[in-house]
Amino acid sequence: MMNPKSLAIHLARQTNRRFVSPYNDPQIMAGQGTIGLEILEDLPNVEVLLVPVGGGGIVVGIGLWAKTINPQIRVVGVQSTASPGMRAAFEAGRLVTVPVLDSVADGISGNIEPGSPMYDLARQYVDEIVLVEESEIGQAMTWYIDEYHLIVEGSGAVVLAALLNQHIDEITGKTVAAVLTGRNVTTERLKTLL
Repeated sequence: MMNPKSLAIHLARQTNRRFVSPYNDPQIMAGQGTIGLEILEDLPNVEVLLVPVGGGGIVVGIGLWAKTINPQIRVVGVQSTASPGMRAAFEAGRLVTVPVLDSVADGISGNIEPGSPMYDLARQYVDEIVLVEESEIGQAMTWYIDEYHLIVEGSGAVVLAALLNQHIDEITGKTVAAVLTGRNVTTERLKTLL
């Protein structure tokens, strides 16, 4: 059985249509990056931006916009230990393929496409990538429900997981913006989590 991305590429080829990557497309990345512009318009004194990382499009786009406006802004990406593709690339100094385990943050799971410019761009606009454990993501999702009555998918909860578990250094006293992204979370996953 094909994964959803492979199936989409296959169908695009069969029907002579264009496949648009959710992260590995310059226009998508630029559009996603306007999140950084919006944050800076609302919070011009922000010093640290915390962003979920999958393939890298959102964090690179946000980093590009933010650092163009203020090069001193620190951009920190957050990934799950179940799918640490960008973090592994930062450590290796190049794109690498990593094992991808099942994750509650499935919206940011997967490896970065070979030949993708995301790693090189991330090295320019992202200061570091931190990892969170699956249990920490579940804790963050539960926190959102308990504290704010919000149902947040694991991909969006990774940043809060990093904050709650003190995975990000040197933010005390700083103005920090945390980007909340993600897609729908299934009722079954919520039942298991709760």
